[in-house]
Amino acid sequence: MSGIAGIINLDDRPAAAAELEQVLAPMTPHAPDVGRTWAAGPAALGHVQLKITPADDRDTQPVNRQDRVVLTADARLDNRAELTAMASLEGRTLCDRGHTGVWPSSGAAMPDSELLLAAWEKWGESCVEHLLGDFAFAIWDARERTLFAARDHFGIRPFFYALWDRRFIFASGLRGLLALPGLPRAPNEAMIGDYLLSVWDAPDDPHQTFYRDIYRLPPAHTLTLRNGRVKLRRYWTLERGREVKLNSDAEYLEAFRELLEQAVTSRLRSGAKAGSCLSGGLDSSAVCSVARQLLPDAEPLAVFFTKSPVPENDESKWVKYVVGQGGYELHELGMNSPLFKYEELLDCLGEPYCFDNADQDWTLSREAARNGVNVLFSGYFGDAAVDASLNYLLAFTRRHDWAGLLAEAQAASERAGGSLDYYFWETAGPELMKLARRGRWLSFLRGARAGRRDFGLGFGQILWHFWLRPLTPRPLRWLYRKLRGEHREVWWELNRLINPKFASDLKLEARARHYKQSWTAPMTDARAAHYKLLTRGSVSRGLAQLAGFAAAAGLELAIPFLDLRLVEFCYGIPRHLHGRDGWNRWLVRQALEGILPPEVQWRRDKTEYSASIAWGRRRDFPLMDEVIRAAPGELDRYVNREALQSEWDWYRQQNDYDLGMGQAGHRLWRCVLLDLWLRRQ
Repeated sequence: MSGIAGIINLDDRPAAAAELEQVLAPMTPHAPDVGRTWAAGPAALGHVQLKITPADDRDTQPVNRQDRVVLTADARLDNRAELTAMASLEGRTLCDRGHTGVWPSSGAAMPDSELLLAAWEKWGESCVEHLLGDFAFAIWDARERTLFAARDHFGIRPFFYALWDRRFIFASGLRGLLALPGLPRAPNEAMIGDYLLSVWDAPDDPHQTFYRDIYRLPPAHTLTLRNGRVKLRRYWTLERGREVKLNSDAEYLEAFRELLEQAVTSRLRSGAKAGSCLSGGLDSSAVCSVARQLLPDAEPLAVFFTKSPVPENDESKWVKYVVGQGGYELHELGMNSPLFKYEELLDCLGEPYCFDNADQDWTLSREAARNGVNVLFSGYFGDAAVDASLNYLLAFTRRHDWAGLLAEAQAASERAGGSLDYYFWETAGPELMKLARRGRWLSFLRGARAGRRDFGLGFGQILWHFWLRPLTPRPLRWLYRKLRGEHREVWWELNRLINPKFASDLKLEARARHYKQSWTAPMTDARAAHYKLLTRGSVSRGLAQLAGFAAAAGLELAIPFLDLRLVEFCYGIPRHLHGRDGWNRWLVRQALEGILPPEVQWRRDKTEYSASIAWGRRRDFPLMDEVIRAAPGELDRYVNREALQSEWDWYRQQNDYDLGMGQAGHRLWRCVLLDLWLRRQ
């Protein structure tokens, strides 16, 4: 991905290109092909280009309309033909850019940057409502003395900014902003609190970074800088009531397959070598299989697989089913530990990373680049686009179809494992609680009877958990737990290692309680549950990690399951297409008949990686021990050192499952990584 940057002096003093080059410098090694800057009056814009295709030779940025309007962009537009037609660009000559020819009527030769600027010239700030693709761009209008910027719907292309010293500065990466001498680097304690609480799914503050004075432009937002003031506007949100209505299941399957192929095709850049992550799971296998089908026979698809050193976690068998179809170039990587090369990862992202598999993403991106890959595909977000959870069963509980729930739960238990009482507990329980609160006793008793008769739960157990307990006033429940010595603040339940004074100063209890009530409450509606899955804040956090590593390796990141057309389609379809006959992801499995290897298409199990995570964490024990037993430092403002050391002593003695999947491991890992980041500030 290319890099963009800019400086706007709010007091009208002339902008210095030399300062802008300092911001661009950290991005230049990873986008080394062409670097240009433009400066006039109070504004300076810059661009460092990573050439992916031969067409990129025509993309000379910043795009300059005689110093009146200037654009810098990191973009891939997927609806070029529609934009060309709508913007009436056929036959347009761009003499002010030095082009003597005329763009063809198809718009095929026009760089995306030119098309973006033409769209803005036609529609103004509403141009983003006409765009499809991955983009982050900024346009300086010297006539209006206004900067307009925008970021794509899901935030695949990054955009950071700061207001400091009577200047507005933006860049594709945090490292660019941090390279500017004097820019404040004070930690953002609100973000640190969220990090320690692991409340990534709550998208309440999507603009936050780990630096108090640096912000990220949230996905699906525009930014307008006018008269020294920044205004953000959300230009797109997933429509809650969206429905896609076709005539038959066969039509839904055909439409999904066409949309997935379209999403992959849009990201297969002409003249670029394509590669893909491959884990053996359904999502990455689907992306690889579709891409392989669309590529020319003589052009192999490079796939990169991280092999677990733990035999029971080894996915090699499933990977071989995919590459066995032919036309692949397989690269097998070894697994590392979660803190492997943490210095490089922290320097790359500029802030603590949110997932402890970041080392694998980092290593894979660099290996892909070493093997000549330009565009790296990922199956990321596939299990959210086509809901991989049990949410589809909520359709049965919502209409109180207990017999239908039983039949589907029996099929799911046979195919994927799990006891019948588990399926009832996870899906019917929330509906029974809702019935109890509304006083619908007859419906409640029918559901309770089904739970006792068909799913093996005790009647008293059902009455307590789904009737008496939910109806007990909260103060009484609080008093009961208090008398038993069980009451704890919500923040303590989420992370008992947090320093109580820090929790009090930041009012973390209110934050934790809001998160627990809003984002972990059980759901009773399948569509609402899917909406929450698609809009959770951890999506953009994970993307920031993937995009940062791809950019550092000089790669363009391609995530077909985050294609807007595909996401809106999958959200709007009937619920039974997400799960059916005991199969989750039924839509993907059925639609890719003849494309996916049958063994992967109808794979029943999903690997549980606790042993692999435990293997990696044991390799990090020396570093973790050094950090945890270090002398008091800045970490102690946020973490209770005594509690940290006590939990560490207990944790090291646990079995593989608790080492890998237990919450203690996540808490300890975050505390250690936070300390390592603080030391580098």
